[in-house]
Amino acid sequence: MKRSASNSSQPKGFALVVTLTMMILLTVLAVGLLSLSPVALRTVGHDAALAEARANARLALMLALGELQKEMGPDMRVSAEAALFDQNKETDAIEGVAQPHWLASYHSWGNWLNADYALPDGGSTLKIQDTYDARRSKMFRHWLLSLPADMNADDKAPLALTGWNDTNSVVLVGEGSLGDNAQHHPDQVTRAYLIPIGKTGKQAWWIGPENHKAKINLAKKPRTLASDAWEAAQGDTAEVGVGALSGFDPLDSNATLADKLITPNSLRPAKVAADRVREHFFDLTAHSQGVITSVRTGQLKKDLSLLFEKPNSNLPSPYRFTPGSDIREPSIRPMTAELQAKNPTIANRQFASWTNMRHFYRMYRSGSDATLGGTHGAGSLNWAGSKPWTDYVASTSLGTWGSTWDGSNNYWRSPILAKITFIYSLISEPSATQPGKYDCFHVYSPVFTLWNPYNTEMRVPDGKIQYLTSAYKVWPNTGEFWLGNTLSKTADQMGAFGQFGYSQGIVTQSFLRSGNGHDIVFAPGEFRVFSLAARISDGTGAAAADLVPGFDPQAIGGEKKLYGTYRQQDNPGVNLRGPNHRSHPAPRRSLRHLLRTHVDGGNAEDRLPLRPALLPRIGFQPVRKGHGGTVLGIAERSAGHPGGLRRHADQPGLARRRQVEQQTARRNV
Repeated sequence: MKRSASNSSQPKGFALVVTLTMMILLTVLAVGLLSLSPVALRTVGHDAALAEARANARLALMLALGELQKEMGPDMRVSAEAALFDQNKETDAIEGVAQPHWLASYHSWGNWLNADYALPDGGSTLKIQDTYDARRSKMFRHWLLSLPADMNADDKAPLALTGWNDTNSVVLVGEGSLGDNAQHHPDQVTRAYLIPIGKTGKQAWWIGPENHKAKINLAKKPRTLASDAWEAAQGDTAEVGVGALSGFDPLDSNATLADKLITPNSLRPAKVAADRVREHFFDLTAHSQGVITSVRTGQLKKDLSLLFEKPNSNLPSPYRFTPGSDIREPSIRPMTAELQAKNPTIANRQFASWTNMRHFYRMYRSGSDATLGGTHGAGSLNWAGSKPWTDYVASTSLGTWGSTWDGSNNYWRSPILAKITFIYSLISEPSATQPGKYDCFHVYSPVFTLWNPYNTEMRVPDGKIQYLTSAYKVWPNTGEFWLGNTLSKTADQMGAFGQFGYSQGIVTQSFLRSGNGHDIVFAPGEFRVFSLAARISDGTGAAAADLVPGFDPQAIGGEKKLYGTYRQQDNPGVNLRGPNHRSHPAPRRSLRHLLRTHVDGGNAEDRLPLRPALLPRIGFQPVRKGHGGTVLGIAERSAGHPGGLRRHADQPGLARRRQVEQQTARRNV
């Protein structure tokens, strides 16, 4: 029996719903894809721009490395920052330089200082004095950063940036490296010029001098030796006092930190604030490296430590001196034929002394194989407990022309003559033969400033050092003598001031004396002043005068030159002339005030100074009345220094001498 189909009805429209749903999903998908395409396009564009920027930056880096190799690769080049062009040396800030941290390359001087030198790139032939111009322009090469072609070789380029803006230049060292210091010190913000690349690209680069910075990983290190033992053992002298900077004291309080500092940023975990690190961006580094080369010859220097350690008996023959057979000191380098023939092509070349270098290196030893010289000073350091001190050591044949070397196989060391000052004065004394008249004298007194350049105490035996103290030998000068407006004696008639036959007393040489017969002691780095002690009256007193510590403003030494015997109304005057004087109209400088002061006690402050224009580097300043006469003025000539004037009160004696000595030392330091 056949069954009939079911009559139950199915829902209508299901397929339509499914179709519409699918269409909606496809529409959403299409809209989503369409919305993603601009993002993808922007991403692709961004990536392309980033890739181009990275390529430009890589190109800039390669250009910078190439320029660095080109400019600083040769060992006869030196680098310096534009900060050296500071227009005001009296302040800490760099003034007058818009970009003080631009780095420049310079030629070094490649010959003896007293010889001509032709620059290696075909430049002109120079003398050493030609290089001491503003910004050392004759030795300047290039700036080590991206610049327009016309600025790269312009040594004045960093002084002012005219026309620079954010369109044609870019900040390469700014707030990211300097922090708040970029706002407080805008001169440290360093810019470089943008160089176009292709149609749209630009690149810039700048080279910073890591070799000019202090290494943070050479800060304080742990020590196992006491201070005196550390010094005697020549401990690690490569320590850098980074911990002395404000905020960097953790480096001194924890000596184990230095070895952990691999970058400047690692200072932050060492409890150094980030702003302090950024403040010293241009001062500190962890990556400075160097090569020991000679910028004069362009060659690597040699380490002589092992050679210095050998005793004299084990030294190779070129460096060993045998007394009795050798006639000259061993040379640091082989003697050329011109020198062996005593016919040098360049005269007065200064060679380093082999014995000086060797025994300086060996001073740390408790014993020394140094041969005692004429002053019998020890080769090594002496010790007073844990305090080191050094002898005065010099050759007895120093300055003797034609003499052979005396065999002083030692390290010569002595106080350095830092300055010679000649004090020129006028005094009057009542005439012993002509009542009512006064003898008018011209006197000078030498003042020597000596310096101990070493970091240990130096002791000089009493009377071991002798100096030439005659003014006409050191700084010849003469003058004219006037009575009112009438020339009484010409310069030829006056003669050179200081020559024999024109004086009552003269000192030509003086010994350095302690004043108590003991050693003269110089503290480390100390300046000491020595001068003649007493007022001279005749040649015998002058010839016996010595240089003693300190300065007595009332002491008169050196020479006492009589101009004549006069009354106040004669109006005598003197006009001094130095070795390079220029012609001037006849002066009207009078000794009337000198005579008047002695007669009526007039005010010394009213006295007229002698004409300073005729004396290069000399000025006159009145001082107070002394005893036995009146000093009109002090003229001071300092070797190497324009004449700074000093004023001294009337307080003679050793205490005053020591006080003035200390004040002078502080000024010199």
